[in-house]
This record gives sequence, C-alpha cells and structure tokens, in this order.
Amino acid sequence: LQDIGIKESLPLSDIEKQEYKPTENHIALSSISGVEGVSKLAKNQTIDFSPTITIIYGENGAGKTSYGKILKSLGFSYDNSNIILNDVFGSHSDVKALIKFESNETAKEFQWNNRDKNEELKSISTFNEDCVKISFNQGRELLVSPMGFHLFQVLSSELDKLRQLSDSELNLYTTSLSFASQLHQGTEQYTFITNMKLGYNENELLNLSLFYESHNISLTDSQKN
Repeated sequence: LQDIGIKESLPLSDIEKQEYKPTENHIALSSISGVEGVSKLAKNQTIDFSPTITIIYGENGAGKTSYGKILKSLGFSYDNSNIILNDVFGSHSDVKALIKFESNETAKEFQWNNRDKNEELKSISTFNEDCVKISFNQGRELLVSPMGFHLFQVLSSELDKLRQLSDSELNLYTTSLSFASQLHQGTEQYTFITNMKLGYNENELLNLSLFYESHNISLTDSQKN
C-alpha cells in the first residue's frame, strides 16, 4: 500500500517467527497430575490423555485454560502470552506438576516447575483458538485447520479484481502496426494483427508466421488460377 501511494508512513512489522525443532523420537503425553500453584486448579487431580483425542470441558473459570498453559510451557506454541499465576485468593505455593509421557513407547516422567525444560517434551505443539479453527464435517469427523486460511481466498479474489481492472484499462489502448496495411485483407494474419489486444496468444502468432509446404502449394495453385 505504501509503495503504490495509498498509505504513507506505515510502521514496520516487528513480528518474530517462532522456531520449532522436534525431536526424532515419537512423543505421546500420558497424564498430568499433582498440579500445584497454577491458578486455582484443584489438587490431587489427574488428566489421562487418550491416544487419539482428549476433551476437557467445563464452565468458565473451571480451569481449562490453566491446563492449556501448562502444556504451552512444556512445548511449542505461537502464543507467547503464557503467564502462569498462583491462586491470588489462596496461599502461595511452588508451581509444579508431574508430566508422564512416552518416548518411542518408553514410559518417562518429568517434574514440571515452569522453569526447567525437557528436550523431548519440546516436541509438543499447543494451539489455542487464535491459531486453529476446529470444526466437524458432515460425517462428524474432526477437522482442524489454521486460522486465517480464508485470507488466501480473500487475497485471491482481490487480486483477480485488480487483474480485471488492469485488463479493462489496457484494453482502452490500441496498438497500430505499420506493416498491417501490407497484409492481404481476410487472411488469418491480417485478422489477427489488426485485432490484437491484451492477452493475445504468442504461440498463435508464431504459428501464423510459419510457412509450410502446404502454404506453398496453395499459393502456386492460386497463381495458376
């Protein structure tokens, strides 16, 4: 927009792309338990993860987001706003949770404290509603797609409209070729050259410029007649 004069003095974009480097091992979460010091999550609770999909549901304030924050702190997420707070209405306690997982089908544990990192658990990717759109198709199969994919359709549509505007403007300008008057009226070459506009086919022009033996025979027959 700035380059074509529609906007002026636009601020420079300052967005740092997050890096994601997964481990070569196959990582699968098994459970989260023994959570303490995270918001107001209840103690002595365990979330067992299914091999396919695990759904956590509840009313607002039940703690769904807090468990998500634990997962985001373990691995990779495009969301950098991941602040974990103690229960502001209760006594302060150290942040911790026991993470059980499998690495290449070998059971392992990690004592999470929101500071230390486990290299294998860095392979976990966590996305919130700002990153993905979750829906179901007619067969009730779960569909997950990145948010903003519709922007490609919007951009494509706008570019097509710009192309149409450009074509309509360019079609207003005719091209005069001095040698056109030397061509025989009614021939394919004369028709093509005199009606040539934006979007002409270069291959068709090349074919019209070639002289084949069949043309020579037709020309000889015309001269005899």
